[in-house]
Amino acid sequence: MENIKRLVKTRYEALINSSKDFEAIFNVSFSDESKVLSEKNDGFRIFKTSYGDSKRRILQIAYSLNKIYPDLKDEFIGISIDSSQEWIDAYWGILASGNKPYLINHRYPTELTNKILARLGARYSLSYKHSFGYVTEEIDIRNLAEEVPGDYVFAWANEIAISTSATTLKEKIVFYKGQELADNVLNVNYILKLNKRAKKHYKGSLKLLVFLPLYHIFGLVAVMTWFSLFSRTFVFLRDYSAKTILKTVKKHGVTHIFAVPLFWHTLDKELRKTVAKMGKRTEKTFNNAIGMTSKLQKNGKHIDYSRRLLKKVTNQLFGPSVYFCITGGSYIKDETLRLINALGYPLLNGYGMTEVSITSVVLSNKFADRISGSIGKPLPSVQYSIADDGELLIKGESISHKIIINGEIQEPSEWFMTNDIARIDEDGNYYILGRKDDLYIGENGENISPDDIEKNLNINAQRYCILNLNNKLTLIVQASKYASNDALSSLHKSVLEEISKLDQSNRPSDILYTRDDIANANSIKVSRQGLLRLIENGQVSFIDINSVDSSAVFEVNQAILEKVTSIVEEFTSVRPIEAKSHFMVDLGCSSLDYFTLVSRLNLEFGISMPYLDDYDSYTVQGMAKIVEELLV
Repeated sequence: MENIKRLVKTRYEALINSSKDFEAIFNVSFSDESKVLSEKNDGFRIFKTSYGDSKRRILQIAYSLNKIYPDLKDEFIGISIDSSQEWIDAYWGILASGNKPYLINHRYPTELTNKILARLGARYSLSYKHSFGYVTEEIDIRNLAEEVPGDYVFAWANEIAISTSATTLKEKIVFYKGQELADNVLNVNYILKLNKRAKKHYKGSLKLLVFLPLYHIFGLVAVMTWFSLFSRTFVFLRDYSAKTILKTVKKHGVTHIFAVPLFWHTLDKELRKTVAKMGKRTEKTFNNAIGMTSKLQKNGKHIDYSRRLLKKVTNQLFGPSVYFCITGGSYIKDETLRLINALGYPLLNGYGMTEVSITSVVLSNKFADRISGSIGKPLPSVQYSIADDGELLIKGESISHKIIINGEIQEPSEWFMTNDIARIDEDGNYYILGRKDDLYIGENGENISPDDIEKNLNINAQRYCILNLNNKLTLIVQASKYASNDALSSLHKSVLEEISKLDQSNRPSDILYTRDDIANANSIKVSRQGLLRLIENGQVSFIDINSVDSSAVFEVNQAILEKVTSIVEEFTSVRPIEAKSHFMVDLGCSSLDYFTLVSRLNLEFGISMPYLDDYDSYTVQGMAKIVEELLV
């Protein structure tokens, strides 16, 4: 059996005694070629790639680049590939070829990505199977398969470029050297000393679900760089539907899940909806059980004890293999932290930014600490400080060495200004209160954090955001573009109920509804400054909710509606079905049934229907309208 303690010690010493550049990180990470680097499945079979197989592909890519493009040296090359084994091969292959990878953020609009590629002077990007349509010449990595001569010497590059998570839509480029990522990974001893679950294996394996994109700093560092250093396994998803995620976790025995709050909020919402559909009695029993397991953990009972008590529920979620979870990237609701932890899946809140990498995470095993909302204490490679105005400042060896914003190189200073307002408690734990430029001055003169208000709202809409609009605390709610007037009226009623639960000083004075996107479709959070710009540019129009006629219905192509109705009737064996029939509320189907039905509709109409999460996308007429839109 593998001695994990010895492995960590050996790899740690190998890295700390090395040059700590990207070549050194690679050599340590790929030192045991027999280990499994990645797994994926096609719904039935599991396919595995070893570190040895990946290493051979990486060196083939690097050698082929050197041979086919001899003038390509010390240049930036984009990675135009989704998160996958091929992404990993491209990343290391570019570095081994003596060039520098730019981690293309596919959440960015193409026009913005092309500006960044031009700023970097990138002539090429590596692709795999399909194109994202960038301005660079695309090189399919499947064509980079030259066998490497035994005596060939690679001249490695030692810098990468990465962009932020597309909430600001600025042309921002952040640069890291190998030493900075190495210093971040070398926090490992500190982490394992405080939380031994971070290295816990299930049936002899430690496997991470690759939910986070690898071009995001959270995915690149906390997932790939950290765990490949110790030759652990990454599990890739076929798609991001709830059904696929849950099946993949159980099929592969995933032990670690790192994800943004959107993932955990969705899991929380779906679980509560499922329990609520089982009736008031079951819902009461579930809530009592959550209260009991919370109390047991507060009293020192082991985390896994809660999972065993709630086995009927946890078997429907991740099953028994998941031991360690982290959230980060934006705020997470208190009730979500409490629920996931009460279920026996330790969910720890962390903090980081593209510009500073991963800088802290809660590492306590105490239930109260895990649900506190704290981001923990700074890791040894960095230091925190709070400025007089409350802004969190960070410095250290593991943060980026250069940033370019809209073409201007930012002058490095001793402390990086995060623009996040923070506080520290008596035990040295830090808490993020909100963004500095998002704060609203209330009528009583107190600073009000929109994040704190949003954390206490549970609105069933596409997206929603609290912001200061025209000196008013305003709630912007994005409804589905397919939402009927009935659905809008119902949404407004539920929003008013949620608002009534807030303290009077935190209640927004305006509520505005729109069918327009209030953020980039793939963004993990809404940028308030970005939303204000959209509103100022007339890209968001608002609905007069008071004039909505709740008796109105969709105007739907009758032929499409009749076909969708017949498919739903066939699927549910319910006849007749009305246009307003809701797939789950009226027809008694589950959310997993919904994903199966969507696949059937996609096959019938030759479309790629999205999995939307609003009331009307589950009605027969709503689904018909979506089909009609996609057929245009």
